[in-house]
Amino acid sequence: MKIIYTKTLLALAALLVVLPAMAQFAPPPQHIEPYNLTLGQPGKNRSVQKESDQVTLSEVVRVEGAPWLRLKFRAYNLGQHSYIVMTSLEDGGQQRLDAKSLAQWNSASAFFNGDAVLLELHVAEGESGIFATLESLNVGERGVAAAAEDSGGSETQCGPVDNRVASTDNRAGRIINGCTAWLVSNGAVLTAGHCVDWDPDGGGPLLPDGVLDLWGSFSVNVPASDPDGTINQSAPEDQFPIDTSNVVWNYDGEGQGLGKDWAVFGIFPNANGERAHLREGFYRMTRQNPAANDSMRITGYGVDTGVDNKTLQTSAGPYVGEYTGGAATNIYHRYQVDTRGANSGSPIIWRTPSPDFTVGIHTNGGCGDPVAGTSNAGTSFEVDALEIAIRDFHGSGAKYVDVVPQPNNPGQAGEVFRPYVHVPDAVSNVPNNGRVILVKGTYTKAAGNTFTAGADGKAMTFLAPVGTVIIGN
Repeated sequence: MKIIYTKTLLALAALLVVLPAMAQFAPPPQHIEPYNLTLGQPGKNRSVQKESDQVTLSEVVRVEGAPWLRLKFRAYNLGQHSYIVMTSLEDGGQQRLDAKSLAQWNSASAFFNGDAVLLELHVAEGESGIFATLESLNVGERGVAAAAEDSGGSETQCGPVDNRVASTDNRAGRIINGCTAWLVSNGAVLTAGHCVDWDPDGGGPLLPDGVLDLWGSFSVNVPASDPDGTINQSAPEDQFPIDTSNVVWNYDGEGQGLGKDWAVFGIFPNANGERAHLREGFYRMTRQNPAANDSMRITGYGVDTGVDNKTLQTSAGPYVGEYTGGAATNIYHRYQVDTRGANSGSPIIWRTPSPDFTVGIHTNGGCGDPVAGTSNAGTSFEVDALEIAIRDFHGSGAKYVDVVPQPNNPGQAGEVFRPYVHVPDAVSNVPNNGRVILVKGTYTKAAGNTFTAGADGKAMTFLAPVGTVIIGN
């Protein structure tokens, strides 16, 4: 298990001094209810003997009036061929999980709309001791005004009018912790550090404790919320379980984390076996900086009123500049782009290059506060620790290749922010037993992409984590 955390100890008094730049975090109202239910016969050794190929056991799990539910299992045995099926009685959303996929979902289900879920256990012929035991439910709550969820309020809106509009850019997804996350070109997912280690302490600031709080799924195609702002959940096939075993993050809370607030993690396929990066696309990343007043964009799931609350919206505005925080290693961008609570973790998109590139992770509001410089802010990719975490997502020593060149021609070094554009360069320079990471695209023979793997005696692995790669066509 790889869970890495770095933090700086700090005094509460220091936190209180620097609160004007607000972390944009807004967890949805929900609670956990114990729920003890077992389907099947744990420990039973006799195989199922039926004329049909399986026996089905079922029960309706219900919490009257709940807007959504998530089922958490304490124990299960699904053998080799048995499985569970869960179906929302409100909208018919359905998820099928076997032993492998239930483990990837961290022994829990997707999120289901409505207050009732039909749970079915399908026991395959010849398998014994098959069972599933529920432990608890995550229960959504209704009737909490969106304004009560907003941790930044008007401080995150850069003008008298909220200029966010609806978006269909599913490269950005919603995570239940009350933040936005997004897919990047090496197969990783990025968000803010305070979105994975948040620990609210009553009415005080968010105090990280170095213990991972990230859970649930990365969700796209998020539907409209109810008129009172209560969120609705994506269909189960639009939810991708978060891999909590390989999260790398930094957040110490000082200054609400300007320039030191980031997280990198992975996600598993959905219950249909589809991978998010292949289905939805990805953002490319760069350490090159926009010029002052270049057009920037923030896309995410910020708080709003009514049906727009925590749905996918986007806004554009001018770039202000890049700044250094309390230490030379803490580097952040400022921009005048409308955001609200739950936009934390959104991509900072540089719109001038074509295609678009991202330059960092949105973390903080401040547009309505003169002390904060009347602009919102986010962690720059020039933060070395963040670059290392992204670079080593597939292990150390990897060489990166992307057919799309970086903006401003920074040169090629096979690094995640300065990839080669030709495959032979990576083949020549990757260490023995290293990995060549190829971004989706066609690397044509005419452009020089011809080589003989292993000609120099080196072993190497080729990975295409975000889509089909064609070499030498």
